[in-house]
Amino acid sequence: MFKTVFGKMLDRLEAIEKRLGAIEASHAAALQQAQERELALREQLERKRGELEALGAQGLHVVEQLDIARQRIRELEGKG
Repeated sequence: MFKTVFGKMLDRLEAIEKRLGAIEASHAAALQQAQERELALREQLERKRGELEALGAQGLHVVEQLDIARQRIRELEGKG
């Protein structure tokens, strides 16, 4: 009788350990996927930040050219 009860307890314990192992593996896989998504999003954010900085620099250049053109127009109007 003792061996049967003890055997059932061991079987249950093994089943619980297997389920825990499966849950841990699933959790580890989900964590890795989340980390990979985070890395991809961070890389995408850096690319977009670079694009925005480039657009900002280009916009600044255009503004500077407009200021130069405006100044030149004022000079020409003053001479005319």
